[in-house]
Amino acid sequence: MPDLAGLTERQITYLALALNTSLFAAQRHGSAPGEELRQLAQIALAVPSAAAKLPSLLDAAGPQAAAAVKSEARRMTASRLDPGAGEPASSITAALSAGEAARLAGVSSQAIRAAAASGRLAASKDRITGAWAITASALADWKDGRNAA
Repeated sequence: MPDLAGLTERQITYLALALNTSLFAAQRHGSAPGEELRQLAQIALAVPSAAAKLPSLLDAAGPQAAAAVKSEARRMTASRLDPGAGEPASSITAALSAGEAARLAGVSSQAIRAAAASGRLAASKDRITGAWAITASALADWKDGRNAA
């Protein structure tokens, strides 16, 4: 991985965004990234929350690094959603998307988003992508509340 000592998380995120843009442009022109760019793509491991949303960067980083980034980003999201769960970080389950929550609850994703937006379903909305993240326990509480009504 490149030496990132002395850089802030925000600076590393900007580097990841710039690298993703370069990789995307290269892909559009039909050229594969060289070995230097593949090595530089390991920067994704330093900022998993941002890198999980950068597909060109993850492709260049390789499947093993991409899987690690996505796993860590899910773990970070889950720990922000349920900080008082008292579980060690390794046992925190990943947050569900609105679509995943809808399939599990047997309702439309629109119903999940509406419940989350109104506060009836405890969820967190990503400021950048607008995607909802819902813990399994919050979904179970919401379903129980709907069934009781």
